[in-house]
Amino acid sequence: MTLTVTLNGIPIFDWNGKERLQQTLALTLPAGATLDIATGPGATSQGDVASYRFTLRRVR
Repeated sequence: MTLTVTLNGIPIFDWNGKERLQQTLALTLPAGATLDIATGPGATSQGDVASYRFTLRRVR
């Protein structure tokens, strides 16, 4: 599968693989910012069975 994270249209993280991924990204999101998280099937058009969990936390 593939995973791409973009902030205001600029890629900040790209990953392609089959193993479990646990990734922490520390980001500053100004008012009006757009954060996109996109997943895809990867090397096969048939896709795969996967579970996703994305957690956003506000840190002060």
